[in-house]
Amino acid sequence: MKGSITFIQACILALITASCTSYQYVLVGSELPKDKSSHSVFYQEEEDLVIYYDFFGEGMPLDLTIHNDSAQELYVDLHKSAFLQNGLRAEQGLQPALLYTGSGTIQKDDTQASMMRNLLKLAPGDYAVLKTYPFDTEDIYPNPYFQQALVSHDVDHSTLLFNSLLNQGNIYEVQIRLARESDLSDAWVSSASFKDIGIYNTNRSPRYLVHPSGDLYYQKYTSGGRFLTNVLLTTVLLMLLTS
Repeated sequence: MKGSITFIQACILALITASCTSYQYVLVGSELPKDKSSHSVFYQEEEDLVIYYDFFGEGMPLDLTIHNDSAQELYVDLHKSAFLQNGLRAEQGLQPALLYTGSGTIQKDDTQASMMRNLLKLAPGDYAVLKTYPFDTEDIYPNPYFQQALVSHDVDHSTLLFNSLLNQGNIYEVQIRLARESDLSDAWVSSASFKDIGIYNTNRSPRYLVHPSGDLYYQKYTSGGRFLTNVLLTTVLLMLLTS
């Protein structure tokens, strides 16, 4: 009988611990337009090139997609590109964990000519997707004081109401240094700004709640009040089982 009780106790503890996990979804805003056909990914058009910004995922990943639509080569200066959070510059340049190009996949430590001197070379008509985590978003936002201020957001044919962060949200800036000449003599900086504008707290995981949306990221956390309640409930149940 004691073996059965131990098994039941383990099952109850596992279920209750799992129920403590919550998620905070953060809505990102920008003056840039969104590509509705690509799950609300932000995009920026310049002469003969387009840059897409996709934040969806845990911990605010940033997938940058750069399309070279010109008849000339395009160079991306990975080292001198910059990320700023609330005005502070991140130490690293644009050093992706992985990048894809239209002609294949290149690891960041690749020694190909296209990656020499921390330069990414895109042929005419080619594109690159750079996967990176440049920002520090580990902290969970507390519930805003102004609960009545809501931001409506359509996700996968349903509407979520986000509590507005008003002036409390983080501000991000992405600066990408680009050039048409390999010696970077004609280099310029393409800059885009973003801001956290709303939060939505729930115990439902992304897989059951939202379709991938480029203007959302999420954090996983444990709710303190709910955790204490579950601990008390666990104690009572164990006392009943062992009495």
